[in-house]
This record gives sequence, C-alpha cells and structure tokens, in this order.
Amino acid sequence: MSIDQTAQYLYATYRIFWEKASNKTILKEIKGINRNFLKKLRTFSWERALQSKDKKEKLSICEAVPSFMIEHLLPVMNLEFLEANLRIMNSLTESSEVTARINTLLKEDDNNILEVIIKSELEKLNVFFKKDTLYGIFKIYYPALAIG
Repeated sequence: MSIDQTAQYLYATYRIFWEKASNKTILKEIKGINRNFLKKLRTFSWERALQSKDKKEKLSICEAVPSFMIEHLLPVMNLEFLEANLRIMNSLTESSEVTARINTLLKEDDNNILEVIIKSELEKLNVFFKKDTLYGIFKIYYPALAIG
C-alpha cells in the first residue's frame, strides 16, 4: 500500500469514527477506496479484535507499547505492576497523583540524601508534593502536561 493510499484509509477511518460520515460521502471524497474496507470498518469491535489475544498482547495494543518491550520487562516485574505503570505513564496528559516511597532499608544518611535530591528535583520541575510523616511516603501531584 502506498503512502497516499494509507493516508486515504486513515482519513476515511477518522471521518467514520469521529465525524460519522456516511460511506456514500466518503466514496465521493476518495475515489477508488475499497468499499469492503468501509463496510468492515463500521462493524469493527475492539472487544472482538482483542478476544483471541493473550494478556501481554492486549497490554501491548491497548497501552501502545511494543510487545518486545513488555517481554524485556517481565523478568523484573509482574504483568499487573507493568500494566499499572504503563497506565500512569500514558495518563501524563491528565492531572494526576503518584505515591512514592523511599527505601527505608537504606542507611539513615543515604535515605536523607536521597530525600533531599528527590525534593530538589521536584521543586526544579515545579511539581507539588507533600510528605506523609506517618508513613514516610510522598504524594506527588502533577498538572496535565502540555504535549505537542
């Protein structure tokens, strides 16, 4: 498929899903587009498309992360933890809150130095945070990031 054809199919997909354009309208706008593609596009279902996929493949598709990267990370973290982290990373365009905990198994001096470094970096980035003195965790609140 040529770059021009790819662009036409993407345009048709956009028009159908977001602007609710009819097949007749699209056929007038794009000469030679496959009518069968338009019919199948209207009946597309993510639920059906993902039905036969395993959890790793679903995660790769839904969170837009290459499957090789998921395979690379699985030896060091379980799938549920990886999924939760990918969802957080993909939601950085929304206002959000993250909880961070400094490893208390570190020596007291190392722990204090690490805490100072983290606070300093967050302040440089103008990220609001609050330390929970009871549990020693940080609540980090970041505004929606301007992407693009």
